[in-house]
Amino acid sequence: MTEMVVAARARAPAAGRWGAGPPQELLERLKHYGQEGAFAFWDELAPEERDHLMESLDLPRIDRIIRCSLRPQGAPVPAIEPVPESSVSLLLSRTIKDKERWWRRGLRAISEGKLATVLLAGGQGTQLGSSDPKGCFSIGLPSRKSLFQLQAERILCIQKLAAQCTDAPGSTVQIHWYIMTSPFTDEATRKFFESYRYFGLEPNQVTFFQQGTVPCVSPDGRFIISFKNQVAKAPDDNGGVYAVTI
Repeated sequence: MTEMVVAARARAPAAGRWGAGPPQELLERLKHYGQEGAFAFWDELAPEERDHLMESLDLPRIDRIIRCSLRPQGAPVPAIEPVPESSVSLLLSRTIKDKERWWRRGLRAISEGKLATVLLAGGQGTQLGSSDPKGCFSIGLPSRKSLFQLQAERILCIQKLAAQCTDAPGSTVQIHWYIMTSPFTDEATRKFFESYRYFGLEPNQVTFFQQGTVPCVSPDGRFIISFKNQVAKAPDDNGGVYAVTI
């Protein structure tokens, strides 16, 4: 994909075969944020392409992200001090009785449905020469199990241990698994789980959700345009999990 950095000095949008220039109100807003270059190819776009471009411009959010990312380095950082030793307890220094009590308390909480697990799995294996989700890869074990399968089997194991702590013999414990994908891995991840029947888990205990995206900008804060009607975007990385409401 060829990407084009569109700067404010790009040619002014003009009327073309698809009609007049961009809405004046939106053009003024773009100028306010220093992003009027996003309309550089307006006169070459079909009506539906223009609509797509305008819908993708969440200017206040984009401007906030750009300002944070380009904030001058070297800003004062609050002092960070060590946690007091009185607030730290090493597991190795605890008695066997304490460890057993904590273990059973944890399993009891799991059996009561108080635990869920989140897996951040939006990355592709591009460094391995593949566009597949990283979780689909085998890490070289004799079993050839994928990373997703290893995670699923750990959940199954903990569920069995937690079930033993319940008062009802034979009861079933489920740990809900939230898996964050990206626009580039979502479909492949879902199909992978379906093809392996969720590795023994129940489909209703696995929830897939996509992380967000952020616009790509040049070093001076200008949009990078991937197509004439589209601002280039990239996944918002692991921090995106905090912006998702499940």
